[in-house]
Parts: sequence; C-alpha cells; structure tokens
Amino acid sequence: MAAFVNKRSEALGEAMETQAWSDHALDCGYIVEAQHSSFDRQWQQIGGMLNRMIDRASDFCKSAGAP
Repeated sequence: MAAFVNKRSEALGEAMETQAWSDHALDCGYIVEAQHSSFDRQWQQIGGMLNRMIDRASDFCKSAGAP
C-alpha cells in the first residue's frame, strides 16, 4: 500500500508543478485567462481524485482473492 500512496503522491506533485507552469504561462501572456481557468478547473478535479485515492488507499490495495 505504501508504494500505491507514494505513486499517487508523486502524481499529485507533478500536477501541482503543472499548475505552477500554467500560472507562469498566464503571467507571461502565453495563454489567456479563459485557458488558464479551464486548466485550473481540470487540475482541481485531478488533484481531488488523487487526494481521494490516497485517502482511500486501502480500498484500492485489497489482495486479488480477498472478499
């Protein structure tokens, strides 16, 4: 289960880095506010899913033969 949580934590970190680059792209004028808002909404959904997966890791890490 520790490996499962670790990989989800890594994915969350990568998503946070992507959000920071999206903020930077907006600040530099590479994207417009509408694009940034769309990216941010998607990031929020992905981050929420990853957090829920981390919180419920035991639900995802049951052995194959367990009831």
